[in-house]
Amino acid sequence: MSGFSPAWLDLREPFDRVSRDRNVLAACIDYFRDGESINVVDLGAGTGSSLRAFADLLPARQSWLLIDHDQRNLAASEDRLDSWRGSRLIECRTRCLDLASDLEKIDGPVDLITLSALLDLTSSDWIARLADLARMRGAALLATINFDGRIGCEPAHAHDGAIAQDFATHQRRDKGFGVATGPDAARVAAQSLKDRGYTVTMGDSPWLVSDAGPFRDQLVDGIATAVSEIGTLPRGALEDWTAHAKTTARRFIVGHIDLFARP
Repeated sequence: MSGFSPAWLDLREPFDRVSRDRNVLAACIDYFRDGESINVVDLGAGTGSSLRAFADLLPARQSWLLIDHDQRNLAASEDRLDSWRGSRLIECRTRCLDLASDLEKIDGPVDLITLSALLDLTSSDWIARLADLARMRGAALLATINFDGRIGCEPAHAHDGAIAQDFATHQRRDKGFGVATGPDAARVAAQSLKDRGYTVTMGDSPWLVSDAGPFRDQLVDGIATAVSEIGTLPRGALEDWTAHAKTTARRFIVGHIDLFARP
């Protein structure tokens, strides 16, 4: 799969945090409410943002295993966590692993599997493998910031629909896990988990980006680059949309769905 730099993940983290659906988080909190300790495996951990976001919602004693394919991100996670202070007693380990091929190599106890902005890069077959892993280990699963196909500006631009359609087409390309589910990821995961006896809670978690700045600029540029690779929108139209999305629009929106599944 293509990489995500620590710098980009740092820009994205505060937007992820405020976007996550409260009802989905409440379902996770409720499931683990009576526990004294928890073992968490975080897939595609990046710089450890899920640990920082969820640790204070979970039982007092926690063991986290952060897994990422990029050693740069794992090294950055250690730096970020050294300066972060939560309210829980946390043991944290990191492991560099190719999740596309080595998902089943994850060992040790696990009560909760977390993923953030990962499912939409994966295939339906990989999601089925993940659901099998969760079921075999008796683990709950919290998957947040899953792209759902919505992209748009407020006020709207004439090309919002075409941009969203072409970006969704690009998202369905193989990202290293097989043909990606893209905007269908949350629906595919929910059904896969329900088929294995899980109860699933879902909710909206859109990025609502009002302020101009590096996150909005890089987000819009990334979408525009992906759309340009599809090649259906004329260059001038794409440039006009990009300028509107960066500077003219009052708000830029990318839709996501959060999901919590309990055994």
